[in-house]
Amino acid sequence: IYIHSYVRYYNKRMSGNLDFDLGNRVNRLKGDRQQRKRALRKKLVLEKERKKQAEKIAEQLLQKGEAVRKENERIAREKAEEEDRKRRVEYERTGGVSFTEDLIAYPLSNADTNRVVLPASAIEKLIAEKALESRGQGPLTFELSVYDKDGNVLEQTHAGVDEFTAEEGSIGIPPKTALCLTKHRGLEWLKENPRVRVKYVVLKRHKQTFMRVQPRGSGFHSKDGTETVNLDIKTVLEKTLKDHFVISVGDWVPIVHKNEKYELIVRDLEPENAIELLNTDLEVDILPSEDTEAEINAKAEAKAHLQRFIDVMKNKQEEKK
Repeated sequence: IYIHSYVRYYNKRMSGNLDFDLGNRVNRLKGDRQQRKRALRKKLVLEKERKKQAEKIAEQLLQKGEAVRKENERIAREKAEEEDRKRRVEYERTGGVSFTEDLIAYPLSNADTNRVVLPASAIEKLIAEKALESRGQGPLTFELSVYDKDGNVLEQTHAGVDEFTAEEGSIGIPPKTALCLTKHRGLEWLKENPRVRVKYVVLKRHKQTFMRVQPRGSGFHSKDGTETVNLDIKTVLEKTLKDHFVISVGDWVPIVHKNEKYELIVRDLEPENAIELLNTDLEVDILPSEDTEAEINAKAEAKAHLQRFIDVMKNKQEEKK
């Protein structure tokens, strides 16, 4: 009886332990399963966020790439438009004739004009470019430029052509044209820097033109500056410009009155910055001389400075009140 009772007790106890262990295992399995589910859900959420972020970045890159593409297209379009505009301007300036030569200048001391002398090869090239056909009966006109050592334009003017008899590689420059290319540097400068770029250009003809000039220095005064010279500027200019084919803004125009030499600076031209002087009605306006203009500007600046000082003093007095 004792033995059987013990066996029953032992079996009953062992059965209870087994039930307990199985329950714990089931609970652990459930906990592990739930933990894996949570981990999986978290992983899915992270992957979803990463995917969403990646799509957002891809969209931003796409938008940025599209913006860059559009910007590049805009720049290319504007560049093409600018190049096309330059071509049209250049065609208008040259009539489609391509002629540019670097020539060595030599003086034409006896020429009272602004017409240069070019080599024979120049007319051959101009004929080949059909420049004579495009100009008809009009004169051939050229843009003349001198440059510094870095290739920057120092001075520029325009001229007609007298003949094509200069030695190859050279250009004959009359004194009036040389003055426009040298100005305050003096005519000797052209001997030291004789290279002149000659470019064929077409200057339009206008029935009505306007020119504003300014006397250099003290203007029309005696050498000592004490007396004003009385001269008929209209008559003197008509005589001076009689042999001029063209004139440009910035040109220095020498005039002579009673063996005295004066110089006028072309400050403005209408309707263009360079015009033909053949068969045109030219109206001229004379500005105050450089010295007079400087005096006027100095007085105006002094007056403005005085007014600023008065305003400051008034403001200080009002602040004290």
